[in-house]
Amino acid sequence: MIDGISIDWQISTIKPSTKKVFLFKDKNHSPNSPKHYHLCLPTIDNKYICLVMFSRSYEKIKSQYERIDKTTTFPNDKKCVDSLIDVDQSSKINFVKQKSIINCNSPIYGSLEELKNKIDGSLKVIETNIPADIYNSLIVAVNNSPVVKQYIKQNLKIHSASHK
Repeated sequence: MIDGISIDWQISTIKPSTKKVFLFKDKNHSPNSPKHYHLCLPTIDNKYICLVMFSRSYEKIKSQYERIDKTTTFPNDKKCVDSLIDVDQSSKINFVKQKSIINCNSPIYGSLEELKNKIDGSLKVIETNIPADIYNSLIVAVNNSPVVKQYIKQNLKIHSASHK
């Protein structure tokens, strides 16, 4: 229970939307790693979710993928850095206070039960308003990433977020 609300109920609220993000710590990250904001993208099969993560480790993540791009040749000359989306205060996202990056190269993809097993501690739902152009660019970036598995791309729903 978190603030009187079960984690199962909180996880059940994770659905694609431009109106909310989810703040949690991933058990796969280092113990000293902070919680991160995650945004849910639409999938064709609603049995699975696809989350992308916001990070303030802008330079670290960008340089990591630049090194990968220098040492690996991907089909169609695709680059990992092209699937890193920059956001800052000018992006008009209420929780973004400094230059951040949304890493569309490593989405969290799986069932709600699998996600539940990844969350270290609490899950917080944050009301927001992600601009439609940013939301749509995240979907495109996941699809264009040379390192995202094909089955994830095939299950990602391509659409306009203008009505969400």
